[in-house]
Amino acid sequence: MRGRLLQNSMQFSAAIKSYTSALVKLTKGSKRYYEVLLNRGCSSWSDGNKESATHDFQEVMTFSKPDSLRYLDVKALTFLSGICRDIKRFDLATEFHDKAGRLIADAEKKSIANPEWNDAKCDFANEKGLYFLVRGDLENANIWLKKAEELSAGRGIESISLVNLGLLYMNQNRMDIALKYFNEAATKGDVEFGKLLVAVNSMHIYISLKNFDAARKISEEYGSRIESTSHSELLNSYYINKALIEENECNFEKALTFWHLSDSIENLSDNPVELNRVAEHLTNIIEKKNSEGDSGNTNFFYMIIGILIAILTGVLIYHWNFIRKHKLDNIRLQSFLKQSNKDMRDLESLYEEINEREEDQTSPVGIKSKHIVEALFKKKLILLHPELTRNEMDMCLYLIKDLSAKEIAELSNRSVRTIESVKYSIKKKLGINEPTYNYLKRVNAMSLQDVRDAMNAQADNKII
Repeated sequence: MRGRLLQNSMQFSAAIKSYTSALVKLTKGSKRYYEVLLNRGCSSWSDGNKESATHDFQEVMTFSKPDSLRYLDVKALTFLSGICRDIKRFDLATEFHDKAGRLIADAEKKSIANPEWNDAKCDFANEKGLYFLVRGDLENANIWLKKAEELSAGRGIESISLVNLGLLYMNQNRMDIALKYFNEAATKGDVEFGKLLVAVNSMHIYISLKNFDAARKISEEYGSRIESTSHSELLNSYYINKALIEENECNFEKALTFWHLSDSIENLSDNPVELNRVAEHLTNIIEKKNSEGDSGNTNFFYMIIGILIAILTGVLIYHWNFIRKHKLDNIRLQSFLKQSNKDMRDLESLYEEINEREEDQTSPVGIKSKHIVEALFKKKLILLHPELTRNEMDMCLYLIKDLSAKEIAELSNRSVRTIESVKYSIKKKLGINEPTYNYLKRVNAMSLQDVRDAMNAQADNKII
């Protein structure tokens, strides 16, 4: 009971300790033992320890159970599919979905119905909805999240389903409907995580609607509680929202601090070593490994030989990669110089074409502004910042028109959050602290000689 209270108040480390103490006192294989094990796994997952969570969920499925308790296996498989979704292993997530789905279908065929089974079905529907939402299949996401809402109605667990439906409408840029679901979720749930999740997503919606005062008010009310949690996704979204609020008020130093905090959380949660280890464990989770063997001298001798071979192989691979990397770097450099020369020639041709059109009185009006000026601007950006992608280059064409994220989202048929993410990526690559619009405006006003001087300054590691 204490562990559940700690988990609901988002004190995950303390909840894990409480659950661990409780497991020692419980009979292994009992219903209560499995329930505590599931709760500990969920706390570990929320605390960022996916590997420990995976072990706990696997242990739940280790022992055979009567049909009335197979809902525990459904929950374990559902949570495992959620971890797979987190680490972008959608192939494994689908496999766990299929296994859980078969168990649910079998229970329905046998007419097994109790509150625990209904909860498990609701968890499964929510997870399937989030899976499709992350993959961009909004139609199927809507089907499963609506199903989760129906299963949770009147059972005191509707808040999570309502939050997920809010997220669905956020992805469709239907912010008014999303806000309605978040407000409803806030009145239904008494779990701390649900309240904070609603707060963070409501902040995002108010920012999208340019209601920064409302977003800041939510931040002031819930900020300290959010920052005291260890839930990486929640913290990351909160810091992004805070950065956007500070940027709107031209507090660029504060905004940069929050962007850095967001980056540090993303890097921590995407630790490749941990993710690979979790993915490997998930791949083999249903199969048992026969890892027993003799530990005599012969095995020890072969083990030493194996280690030496592995070390030698590693050294050879490292040496080969080192040589290959330098060759590739040289090829890339030659390609870059060749492309830069071509882009500079194109830029010179565009300037010549502009001069010719200005002298030619019969030239159609508007061609210069519609076509050539945009081409000129993009060529300048390519020469000064070749690291920008084509998508980012197209985004710069919107940004130099001083359009808001919401306006760009409507024109490009993308979500506001996606636009904000691309804007942040562009700003990082440009290496600027001023508003992006101001910098792009200066680039657009550059003459041919200005571009040459700026490129020479970059070559000498100077700041433009």
